Formats: sequence, C-alpha cells, structure tokens
Amino acid sequence: MPSATLALTIFGPLGLTLLAAICDARGGKIPNRLTLPTLLLAPLAHGLTAGPGASGASLLGALLAGLPPLLVFMRGGMGGGDVKLFAALGALMGLGPALETQLLAYILGGLFGLLLLWRHGQLGPALMRCRRAAATLLGVRRASDDAPGAAEPGGIEVRLGPAIFVATVLSTVGATPWGLP
Repeated sequence: MPSATLALTIFGPLGLTLLAAICDARGGKIPNRLTLPTLLLAPLAHGLTAGPGASGASLLGALLAGLPPLLVFMRGGMGGGDVKLFAALGALMGLGPALETQLLAYILGGLFGLLLLWRHGQLGPALMRCRRAAATLLGVRRASDDAPGAAEPGGIEVRLGPAIFVATVLSTVGATPWGLP
C-alpha cells in the first residue's frame, strides 16, 4: 500500500476520530472544523494519489456511510457531528471499512449505554420498557394498557465520539471479530 494511501485510509481516520472523541467527551459536540474539511479534502486527496476513480469512490463512501446515521439523526437519536464524522470516515476509508467501523461503534456505544443505565440504577426499568414495547409490537398487549400518567424514568446520553474512535482503532488494525478486510 503506497504511503499516501496508508496515511489517508489509516492514520487520517485515527487522528480524526481521536480529536473528535476528545471534543465529544469534553463538550458533547464534534466540531465542524474537524469533519467538514475532511469531507471536502479527502476526495481530492484520493484523486491526487490514486486517480479520479478513487475520488469518486471517496465521494460515494461519504454519501453512503453518512446515510444510516443521517436517518438516525432525523429521528433524534444522534447528533449531527456524529453524522458528519461517519461521512468523513466514508470519504477517508472507503465504504466497506467505514460501514464496518460504524457498526462496531454502534455496538460499543450500545454496550456503554447499558453500562451507564446499570450504573445509574435504570437498567431494570429500561429493560421493562423494552419488554412492554415488544409485547405491544407483537400484539400481546395494547399501548393503552399502561397506567394513565405513568412516568418514565429519565434517559441517559451516550456520547458516541469515543466509541467511534475505539471502533476506528479496532477496524484499522484488523481486530474486528468478523475479520472483514
């Protein structure tokens, strides 16, 4: 692998996600000054190092890697910085590695969320809400069967930036359990 390609597909994502994780952990935001220049410059850099086809693949990677988190964002389940970070990873790493990193980040974020729920004593009530929701979806009970005015316990906020960094580290060193290239 040429050194320019190595820098773009491995060291670029690692540096980007490390800075994003620090910003997200400290302030709850992933700044545009990290993600937007990457989204603009990665296709250009790929085009200069590997030709116009690589530039197009970078653009396609950004678009398709940014689509799933955009849909989650539109439902209020994720911040805009996370969406742009995933798109930037698609532009840097290519579609396959970016989607692998994304899946791993969601898994790690979910595990961390369960840990936070347990730590705050909310895991049991959260699991009961899941059980009630599943029963409603399966038609075993109606949503109107809930007691009127029953209060739901407060939720938790999981900052995804650190999970994205860990997922990037694992996927770039090939340590993912499913062993995708």
